[in-house]
Amino acid sequence: STFTATNSSFDSNSAQDDGGVAYVYDSSTFTATNCSFDSNSASQGSGVYMTSSSVLEMSSLVLRNAKGFAVCDGTGTLTATHFDLNASYQHFLLDEACLLTLYQVNSDGSTAFNSQLRNQVISENGTKSIIHYSYPCGSGQWSSDGIEHGNTAEYEDVNGLTIDYNNPYCDAGVDHPGDGIVCSDSCSSCPAGRYLPFTIDRYRHVGIDSCLECPVGRYLSDDDTSGNWWLHDDLDDCAACPSGRYGHETGMAECTLCIPGSFAPNYGSLFCTTAQAGHFVANEEATEELPCPAGRFAAGSSNIECSSCDPGSYQPEEGKTSCLVAQAGFFVANQNAINEMPCPPGRFAAGSSSVTCSSCQPGFYQTNESQVACIAAQAGYYVADEEATEEMPCPPGRFAAGSSNMECSSCVPGEYQPYEGKTECILAEAGNFVSSPEATKQSVCYPGSHSGTAATSCTLCEEGYFNSKTKQASCIPCPLPLTTSGINKTYCNACLKGYFWNSLVWKKYELVDDNVQCVECCQSCEDLCDVDDKICVDCSNSTAVLETLDVKRGWWRATRESETVYECPLDRSCRGGTSVKTSEQCFKGHRGALCGAC
Repeated sequence: STFTATNSSFDSNSAQDDGGVAYVYDSSTFTATNCSFDSNSASQGSGVYMTSSSVLEMSSLVLRNAKGFAVCDGTGTLTATHFDLNASYQHFLLDEACLLTLYQVNSDGSTAFNSQLRNQVISENGTKSIIHYSYPCGSGQWSSDGIEHGNTAEYEDVNGLTIDYNNPYCDAGVDHPGDGIVCSDSCSSCPAGRYLPFTIDRYRHVGIDSCLECPVGRYLSDDDTSGNWWLHDDLDDCAACPSGRYGHETGMAECTLCIPGSFAPNYGSLFCTTAQAGHFVANEEATEELPCPAGRFAAGSSNIECSSCDPGSYQPEEGKTSCLVAQAGFFVANQNAINEMPCPPGRFAAGSSSVTCSSCQPGFYQTNESQVACIAAQAGYYVADEEATEEMPCPPGRFAAGSSNMECSSCVPGEYQPYEGKTECILAEAGNFVSSPEATKQSVCYPGSHSGTAATSCTLCEEGYFNSKTKQASCIPCPLPLTTSGINKTYCNACLKGYFWNSLVWKKYELVDDNVQCVECCQSCEDLCDVDDKICVDCSNSTAVLETLDVKRGWWRATRESETVYECPLDRSCRGGTSVKTSEQCFKGHRGALCGAC
């Protein structure tokens, strides 16, 4: 059976025989915790009498007037922890190999098995008993029951109580359960992350959980395998987490590293601070965040790196959460740009976020930088190439009627342009002409020709027409019976058929009144050569002139200027023809006037 007493007082109890408070027998157990025993009496065991392997467990006892408090008569086991004794009494009487285990801290804080405690234990009848006295675990240490066993066991022989600090069982490194000695049960240092400060009741430290955990923000890395209990006996042994680490839990053996994207600037941090927008933390265990450099950004928090500004955007400052877009007229060609670049002359950017500038196309130009559009070439001007910075005037002989001209048009034949930068060509005036394209001036039509407006060439005066001046729009017809001997004549130089040209009365380039320079053929020799309808000269050609009249055969005239033609009297004497020489007018064998001499 088991009897348990807690927070109780047992005062002035008596028994006629044994055990003033309790008689424990036949393997029974009596447990008393935080109890006091005062002025109890019995023939044996004023407090407790034990027999037959019974067990007495006592903790935090106050014994007053308790001579012979506990008597062990047999193979019982007594355990006394933290007791306050009256030094004038022998409290424990041991018989028949009883085992007494004392866990005690002396009033001076020491743990030695001193004479004061020794006087309170006696062994009767010369029977071997064991007194197992153990140190309580000190600060910074723990064990399963708060006691270090074995190393300070005491040995009782037949000659009385003898303190033997060299326990033969534990020295051999083995347990001796039969004697209640468990050498392996000893105090251990508190594990990593825990500590246990000095206290008068430190023998109460039972189990590893009795060690106190280091508070948050601190750590203790030494573990219990080292036996360095002095590294676990005070709160100050728990060091503050270094910067770059944090302690978010109690009882930490080491602080947790701040991961990339976070940092801890101070000692004893309970958590890591996340990198704010515009900043980053690339490595673990960081103590600070860094601003994103110019040309990069970080939009959110907890950034482990900064993002690059893409082409078309830029950022001139550090620690920014976004990039700036290139404005119209500017461009950004590369990543990580810190500024935008103006479009050069000849190029433009119509919108924002441009990664390059567009080229001004032929027909357009731009003289300034940072522009959003190109300028169209105005009428009379042109731009032939891409990326032009100026417009060019159309040269003389060419023109441009509208705007945005990539080239100038050529003035066609019949037109000309003497000036540059013109929008049209000038038509050749009447009496002038332009025969080639891209002409810069017109040419005049010379005498004997004419032209209308926009002529590409001059037209020659036709037969029967003449023109004696330049720049004429038309030719003048010859008055009848005058005509011309062909085309392109500057005056009327011939007569119509049936007439011949009288050079005696003709004046060059002038018309004679009554057209007397044309003489009707044979009109002066009508009585001579027109007899019987005979024809004395050949006037079938309109170009016949006086000097070269073609006299018919059988007829004769005296000189080139002679208008009279005579019929020859002798047959086959006059040859005729255009010559007036006798040798040429007469046949062989004839000579003289009318070829009448032989």
